[in-house]
Amino acid sequence: MRKLHLSRNTVKKYAAVKHAEQLIHGPKYATTLVDPFRDYLRKRRAVEPSVATWTLLGEIKAMGYQGPSPRCVDTLSAG
Repeated sequence: MRKLHLSRNTVKKYAAVKHAEQLIHGPKYATTLVDPFRDYLRKRRAVEPSVATWTLLGEIKAMGYQGPSPRCVDTLSAG
């Protein structure tokens, strides 16, 4: 273990799993209130790429989005 420069616990963790997938944790991003609307937003942007972010925000609010506007704008801007 010392030759690998790994702690004993790290070696035990990797030795205990049968498949590498067991070491992968959770989603790539934290779940947000925007998640239920992501597919709609992506499709809407694919159809009309120049649609304003605030327009999309209004549309998903009409569909039931109740989260904060700044968070939604950040998510929409990131894609």
